[in-house]
Amino acid sequence: MPYWMIHEGNKEQVSKPDGTFIKGIRVIKNEKGEIISETEELVKANSIKYVRFLIDTKSAHLIDVLQKFMSQYQPLFSREINNI
Repeated sequence: MPYWMIHEGNKEQVSKPDGTFIKGIRVIKNEKGEIISETEELVKANSIKYVRFLIDTKSAHLIDVLQKFMSQYQPLFSREINNI
């Protein structure tokens, strides 16, 4: 993908090792916490192309990317990390 087409909004579908895409349930709730709708959607994540673009153009260093990743996932996996 040319650099001029890459931006931070790029998303990619997340796939399993067998090549099939992962699906999830998107739940929309109102202010009271009541479920308005549930839809099955493909799980998408920020594009690795954008991360590579930042590193290639020296806009970000690899350590910056790792720091951002760890700060997002450390609270989610703190029990597993502490068990290591």
